[in-house]
Amino acid sequence: MAKPKRLKAADIIERYGKPCTLLIPDLKADEGDSHGSWLGHVEVAAPGETWPEFEGRPLAPLIQLRLDQMPFVPEELRDLQVITVFAQFEDGMLGEAFRYKKPGAWVIRTYVNAAELIEVERPPTDFGFGGAPLTYQFLERDTPDWEDVDLELDEWPAKGLDRDFRGRVGGWPTLVQSEIYWAPHNKHAANPKYAFQIDSEPDLNLWIGDSGTMYFGRGTGEHCDQWVMEWQSH
Repeated sequence: MAKPKRLKAADIIERYGKPCTLLIPDLKADEGDSHGSWLGHVEVAAPGETWPEFEGRPLAPLIQLRLDQMPFVPEELRDLQVITVFAQFEDGMLGEAFRYKKPGAWVIRTYVNAAELIEVERPPTDFGFGGAPLTYQFLERDTPDWEDVDLELDEWPAKGLDRDFRGRVGGWPTLVQSEIYWAPHNKHAANPKYAFQIDSEPDLNLWIGDSGTMYFGRGTGEHCDQWVMEWQSH
């Protein structure tokens, strides 16, 4: 009988550990830096940009990332200083058009120079959730979930690989259901690479489906201006 294929937690950490920046909402903050990082708010845009809309309605502000202030940023994001993300919400939840991946139901904006950005006028819309500035925690060795390991293992360590479902830049995605498929059979022309994730935040009433997560990937090589998104929930 063949021996079960298994690795200890320490082996997985050593073999697969990647650095990342964890994104932690400062729920007690009265105010924050408009050009900093935010969850549930977008504060800045380029001169001449207006708030994005979908079918005549403003998209909800999910996150603003100030990459050059973070303790770690993966190589695929180091040419950028700010990322903002918007999505279609209805009655405080992800909208039907977003769920069915209708073009324009989510928007990502990227900027190479934060100093050129100005505060953007927020529409007088109640999106159903609050916002908070983000603080950062450096994690030297973020570990993958079982589905992302490139070995056929019969068992996964029961202890030593606990992970928080928390927004992060870099590292490994925290999977709710399965490995991420950017396209059918994972054959995407842009060959995107995972870059960051946004998680639900109960204290802000920000829900991505049922306590879910959004994952964002950036195209590689000549496709670096192409972004992809997938989401999973319970």
